[in-house]
Amino acid sequence: MGDCLEEVLDLGKTPLIAHPERYFCVQDYPSFVFEWLQMGCRIQANKGSFLGRFGRHAERTVHILAECDLISCVASDAHSARIRTTYMDDVRVYLSDRFGSAAGRLLEENPSRIIQNRKIPLHGRPVEARRRYFW
Repeated sequence: MGDCLEEVLDLGKTPLIAHPERYFCVQDYPSFVFEWLQMGCRIQANKGSFLGRFGRHAERTVHILAECDLISCVASDAHSARIRTTYMDDVRVYLSDRFGSAAGRLLEENPSRIIQNRKIPLHGRPVEARRRYFW
């Protein structure tokens, strides 16, 4: 995956990696996300992962990533008007309660920076290596 990301970066593009907390490799080794951020990629977590809608492994992984400040933005992964909708108030309340001021950064500031093709400051720290089946 790193090689593919390097190829995109070499083209002068910034990869925005969607819902990595749902990837088995990231669930096993969340430290991959830190490496991708260091390469210049950006990370978009799924609101449903925070709310437990994609299983406990995705939920645990997204919390690890958030606690290590490795998420650039949070989005809805909307698929239709009825399933996985664009409604974000539930995750806004959740993130505000759990992560305080980071909610505004994840839901407004950084998405605005992405749309405007502006840099997002790196704040993350490495994740302790762990494997999913030890949780």
